Amino acid sequence: MLNILFYIFLFLNLAASAQHPKLRAEIRKAVKQELSFDESALYNSYIEGSMGSARYKTLDEVVSFIEMVLESYPEIAGRVDLSKFGNPTVKGKFLTVLRLGNQNVPPHDQKAILLDGAHHSREPTSVQMVLYTTLSLLYEYEKEEVLSKGGGILHQLWRDHSVYVIPVVNMDGYQEISEHWKEHGRLEMVRKNFKNDATKVCRGSNEDVGVDLNRNYDFAFGIDDLGSSGDPCAEDFRGRSAFSEPATKQVKTFLEETTEGQSVKIALNFHAYGNLLVHPFSYLNQSFASEHMVKYRASLLQGMLS
Repeated sequence: MLNILFYIFLFLNLAASAQHPKLRAEIRKAVKQELSFDESALYNSYIEGSMGSARYKTLDEVVSFIEMVLESYPEIAGRVDLSKFGNPTVKGKFLTVLRLGNQNVPPHDQKAILLDGAHHSREPTSVQMVLYTTLSLLYEYEKEEVLSKGGGILHQLWRDHSVYVIPVVNMDGYQEISEHWKEHGRLEMVRKNFKNDATKVCRGSNEDVGVDLNRNYDFAFGIDDLGSSGDPCAEDFRGRSAFSEPATKQVKTFLEETTEGQSVKIALNFHAYGNLLVHPFSYLNQSFASEHMVKYRASLLQGMLS
């Protein structure tokens, strides 16, 4: 009986290994070949997915990649569980939050940066950018492990700092796109969170359905109708009130109610339009002198590193 159990266990592990090759082994192999990250085949192997001609990742593929990172790098990769706070999305989802940093150091003893993608689900490029950044950080970490025996600058940085990664904020909209691709082989351009507003029936495509999560935060919420709209059928509909949507509430919960989130000093929201760096005060219709911008950015950096 024990022999049978042993072989079953061995078979399952071999099957799992064949299906999910060890990420760390592949990264280390590229490092030993003295390839730069962009010269390696790691992007093609781990960031490209099955969706569209640009090979974006589906939501399931994004989650599988994060699981692979957690399995391969337990000393620097951890998960923040938001399900214990409740408030799932309409489709029953909780945001995937990855913590990159020394897992032996308590989060409250670190300062952190947050990277997130896909507030607008029709922008899968933003997801790829966040995952690209994640994989390139792992590559540099492994490079230091091999060449510097763990004595490099990234190892030092991650003793005092963490990087939090939320690959997909608009989980419901991104799932809709993923499912539509699987069923019809076409990318559906869903921008909002696909939540029906019972007060108004919108005619047209699924593009009309839901709330623009990027306009649903409380900072300057509804200050005017130029950068957002109160019309439920508009593509930039801000919602009935700030944090009316489960996804933005989950971001708020992460930042305010978890020790991990409370350590975040800078947040970068990745989008796929404009080649712009938009600041929190960009909602104001006025110009800022270049010296003011330099001081502003310097203060951000000082707050992160001091």
